[in-house]
Amino acid sequence: MQLAKYILIITSLFLSACSHQNTKSIVTPNANVLELPLAPIEICNTPIPDNTLVWDRIRNGFSIPVEDNPRIQQELDWYVANNGYFERVIERAQPYLHHIIQRLEAEGMPLELALLPVVESAFRPNAYSHASASGLWQFIPSTGRLYGLNQDWWYDGRRDVFASTDAALRFLKDLHARHNNDWLLALAAYNSGSGTVNRAIRRNQAAGLPIDYWSLKLPRETQAYVPKLLAVARIIHHPEQFGINLSPIPNKTLIASVPISGQLDLNRAAELAGIDVETLNILNPGFNRWATPPQGPHHLILPIELTERFCAAEALLDKNDRLRWQRHEVKSGETLGQIAQKYHSGIKAIQVANNLRGTTIRKGQELLIPMSSKEFRGAPISKTSARTVINVQKTADGKSYYIVQAGETWWRIARYMNTTIDKLTATNKLTVNDTLQTGQQLLYPEDANIADSNQGTRKLEAQQNQTQTVHYKVRSGDSLYKIASRFSVSVANIRLWNALTRNAPIKPGQRLKLYVDIRRDSASNG
Repeated sequence: MQLAKYILIITSLFLSACSHQNTKSIVTPNANVLELPLAPIEICNTPIPDNTLVWDRIRNGFSIPVEDNPRIQQELDWYVANNGYFERVIERAQPYLHHIIQRLEAEGMPLELALLPVVESAFRPNAYSHASASGLWQFIPSTGRLYGLNQDWWYDGRRDVFASTDAALRFLKDLHARHNNDWLLALAAYNSGSGTVNRAIRRNQAAGLPIDYWSLKLPRETQAYVPKLLAVARIIHHPEQFGINLSPIPNKTLIASVPISGQLDLNRAAELAGIDVETLNILNPGFNRWATPPQGPHHLILPIELTERFCAAEALLDKNDRLRWQRHEVKSGETLGQIAQKYHSGIKAIQVANNLRGTTIRKGQELLIPMSSKEFRGAPISKTSARTVINVQKTADGKSYYIVQAGETWWRIARYMNTTIDKLTATNKLTVNDTLQTGQQLLYPEDANIADSNQGTRKLEAQQNQTQTVHYKVRSGDSLYKIASRFSVSVANIRLWNALTRNAPIKPGQRLKLYVDIRRDSASNG
C-alpha cells in the first residue's frame, strides 16, 4: 500500500470526540541529557477543533522577517519546476503537520519552522543521511542523545515523530538564543553547526563586513538551506501564484500519543486499535523491533479516532497476552543466532528476557523466547530510498545467486524469491538450522522467477526492510573497515556494492555506495 492510502485512512475517520491531558514528556529520562519541557500528550476523548484548514493557521503564524534575495528566488524556481515533487512532500506531511504547529504555538515560535522537515527529510520519518542523521528533523546520533532521544536496539527516538519534534524545537530555541535571537542564523546553525556559523561571523567582523546570514560565507549546503525553507514558506503563503496545489489538510488533531501500561507486541497493538500493522508502523517509525521497548517509552501514536477503542481494549488485555513467549531447550551445537532465527526473534531480545550477559549457552538450558504474534513487518521506507535489486548476481553459466543482507532470515529470502523454504534450503544443500551469514551466496531454486522476485523485492521492502542507499564520500584517514564499522555493514559488502577488488585502495573524495539498515545503525549508535 502507498503512504497516501494510510493518510487517507487517518484523515477520513473522525468518529469519536476526545480531551487533552498533560503528562510527562514521552522521551525516556537519561541522566546525561538535557531535561525536556513538559509536552501535551493527546489521549482518549480529545475534542476536535473547528473545520478550517491547517494552511490558514500556519500562514497566520509566519513571523520571520525576510527581504527578497536571489537565493530565495533560485529555490522558488526549482520547487515550481518540480511542483509534483513539492505536492507529494506536502501530502506526506498530512499526519504530522497539525501536531508540529501545535507544539510551535505552545513554545511561541514562528510557524515557518513547521515546514523545516520539507527541507530536512521531505517529511519522511525514516529518512536517513550519509552523515547518520535520521528522522523528520534529521538528528545525528550525538545531538539526538543530547536532546533526550534515546537510540538502542529497540527504539530510535530520532524517528519518533512526537519525541523528535519536541527535541527539535528545544534545539532550535537554544540556537536562536545562542545567535542573538536571529532565526536565520539559528537555522544556518541547525544545518551546519554553531561553530561553523560563529567562525563565519568572526571572519566578517575581522574584515569589517556585515554579519547577517546573507553576508556570511558558509558551506554551499547551508547557503541554500535557509533560502529553501523561505521559498517553501512563500509557496505555502501564496500557492496560487506558483501553480501549486496544496492538499486540504483539516485543522484537526489527526494523530495522538496514547500511553500504554508496558511492553506490547505491535501486531497485538494493531489488533487492539482496529488498524492494520503497516499503518501502525508508519505512525510509529521509532520502534525498531516487533514490540515496544521493555524499558519504554511506553506509548503509541495512533489516529485520533481510534484512541478510545485502543485505551479500552488495552486496559482489559491480560498481561500474558501482551507478548507471545516460547520456551526452548538448547540442543547440542545451537547458538543464540540460530535460535533467534528459528523463532523470528532477536539475539538481544533473548538476552534481555533471560538475563544473559553474553552469547554463551549450554545444552539443556531452557530459554524464554519473546516473539511476535506474527512475522514482524517494519515501517515502510519511501520510494526515493528503496533499494533496487542489488542483492542478485548472475554467473557466467547463467545461474542466479542471492546475496544475503544483514538480519535476513530463511523465511524472508524464500518469500522474496517466491519459493518455499524447503526448496531454497534443498537447492543450497542446507537446512533451516544453518546460520545465514551477511554476504553469503544462495543459489536460486530452478522454479524461482527473477522477474517475479523483482516485484517481490518492492513488496517485501515496502513491508519489512528499513534499508536506505547512502552515497558516502571517503574522508582522509578512512579505511574500508572504519566505514563498514560506522554504518554496520561488512567490508565484503562494500567491495561487492562498489565492484572493488580485494586490494583496491580507496582515496579521499571517492564516492562509495552503501546499503544501510536504518534500524541496525540506530542500535549500533545507542
